[in-house]
Amino acid sequence: MPSVYLRRLAVGLALPCAVSAAAPARAGQDDAQVTAARELFVQAEKDEDAGLWAEALDKLRRVFEIKATAGVRYHVALCEEHTGHLAAALGDYVAAEEKGRAENARDVLRLVGTKLAELAPRVPRLTVRLPDVAGTVVSVDGNAIAPALVGSAMPVDPGMHQIEATAPDHLPATAAVTMQERDTIVLDLRLPDSPPRAPAVARDAPADAGLSPRRPGQAWAIAETAGAVALAAVGVGGFVAAGNAHDDAVLGCARVTNPLPGACDSAKSDVRRWDWTAAGAWTGAAALATLAVLSWTRPPAAANAGGASARMVVGPGSLDVEGSF
Repeated sequence: MPSVYLRRLAVGLALPCAVSAAAPARAGQDDAQVTAARELFVQAEKDEDAGLWAEALDKLRRVFEIKATAGVRYHVALCEEHTGHLAAALGDYVAAEEKGRAENARDVLRLVGTKLAELAPRVPRLTVRLPDVAGTVVSVDGNAIAPALVGSAMPVDPGMHQIEATAPDHLPATAAVTMQERDTIVLDLRLPDSPPRAPAVARDAPADAGLSPRRPGQAWAIAETAGAVALAAVGVGGFVAAGNAHDDAVLGCARVTNPLPGACDSAKSDVRRWDWTAAGAWTGAAALATLAVLSWTRPPAAANAGGASARMVVGPGSLDVEGSF
């Protein structure tokens, strides 16, 4: 009961006095706002007595926007302390003390002094140390801190914290640290150099840009396939021509009246020539088809190695393949 009485006495003195003292300077302020602030403050006091610290804190922050007195600031810090925001509470107790001196609010100063003495040792302190790199930005839980705080012991709330440091031309450095009440931790971070970027090489766009790239040696496969098809067609033509020559020879020999042997040999030679042509063309087509299959299925490196070359010579009754592979 004495502590509740002192707390209410301090605020009872601080809030009305501040309202009257601030009236000349803020004469344009709506009286309805001041009345609403007083009612909110009374409700916040009831929440504090009931242990509803988060609800009280919400109301007190709304009061503080209207009347930023030392007493209101003290109660904001008190609620922050009970909701686990020890670092914020410490800062608001210090601010309430400074405001109390300016307002000569002795009751607030007496309460704040006691709270600061109790809270200050409990607040965890985190020191982040980094090499001196120009442009370094350090963030704690996603919030950038002032450069002056780097290398200094910062008050933080108990719990886990995510620390990140970034700098131009360096990879980011991150760390996670869990703080307990009264902890003092020094965290050393290192900023690795960024890997060098590969220089951009300007290239002329190929004529078939947007199409799938051809493998090395694919032109050989296309030529060999086309050659196999052409030779197969020549073979078919030779076969047909040989058949026609045979029919003509049969009819021609039937009309020959010369009884001498070999009178129809010239007609037989034409049939043989076309037969050999068809056979040679088909043999060449088979050989080129085999080469085409090898070229289509050969790995790119093998297709290009050594500058493979080939030449095929096809004639009546003969097939030659020359070159290196």
